[in-house]
Amino acid sequence: GWTGLNSVKHIPTYLNSKNIDLAQWQEADSLATDINRATGDRRPQAMRSGTSEYLIYHPNAASAGSSPSLNKKKAAGIRLNLTAASGTFNVEWFRASDGLTQSGGTVSGGASRDFTAPWTGQDVVLYIKK
Repeated sequence: GWTGLNSVKHIPTYLNSKNIDLAQWQEADSLATDINRATGDRRPQAMRSGTSEYLIYHPNAASAGSSPSLNKKKAAGIRLNLTAASGTFNVEWFRASDGLTQSGGTVSGGASRDFTAPWTGQDVVLYIKK
């Protein structure tokens, strides 16, 4: 899942601010897909802590490989399978480029849900917590 993301300047600070230790989390890539069907290096990467917390990194890449570029025309779109998760979750977006956060309101578990980042042309982290 998150190999190399700890080197993205603002991500470790964000994870620390939420008391998230990814070593205690499970890989959950099968639960997250790109709404626009991006695959390979361009698809979202997901981690979970049980069924109470989810972190999804979306590279929002126009191209993949050793020199990826951001898709400047689109906002990242994530479909997250919350079928096994009951209850209400707080939704927060994190912008990797500068550390800005923005609330995404709440969402109910029990089904797949679609999320669209509030920013166009950015790689993002979606954090959902019961």
